[in-house]
Amino acid sequence: MRKLLVAVVVLLVLVAAADRVAVFAADHVVASRIRTTQQLTSDPTVDIRGFPFLTQFASGRYAHVTATASEVPVAETGLKLSRLDLSFRDVTASRDFRTFTARAGRATAVISYTDLGAALGVTLGYAGDGRIRVTKTFTVGGATLKPSATVTPRLSGEVLTFADATINGVGELPAAVQAVLRQAFGKRLDLSGLPFDVRVKRLAVSDAGITLTLSGTGLRYTGSS
Repeated sequence: MRKLLVAVVVLLVLVAAADRVAVFAADHVVASRIRTTQQLTSDPTVDIRGFPFLTQFASGRYAHVTATASEVPVAETGLKLSRLDLSFRDVTASRDFRTFTARAGRATAVISYTDLGAALGVTLGYAGDGRIRVTKTFTVGGATLKPSATVTPRLSGEVLTFADATINGVGELPAAVQAVLRQAFGKRLDLSGLPFDVRVKRLAVSDAGITLTLSGTGLRYTGSS
């Protein structure tokens, strides 16, 4: 009886080890697919959750899958998300993980001030009270000017806009300098082209950057070969 018990325990350990090896390999396959299709500079971190993995793989259905990516480009805006955390529920995937659908998904994205400033052509920082500070250096008539303005980021549908602009010392600035500042925070950045069709629902502004909350249903993904 003791030998049988030991054999069962050993068998369970081997099965559990094989299960973990299989999920590790699957995580890396999915990460590679996402990197290629979303034009990322590095593989995201993927976690196919639940145990055992092999029974989920056999059915092609997974209860919960998460992915974390960095430097995610937003289509046709010149903007990148410094971090994107995705969580999918009730996932159905093909055996090679080239395609999957998810009943629902939620995500959190962070836009750093460095990445947003690069898209707008200015230097940005947190101004407090939900506002951001815009600065840019100009040389006018041999003199160096570094004017600043503050604006409030807002969502108009799925478009990032900037409202309630205040230019500091506006009366002392040349008209051309004022025009450049106004052009920067007059831009509208369309956030509808995010991976997996998750949609922006709200934003929050802090010293860490702009944090977006996103969600969606009936999500689909098609990977590469």
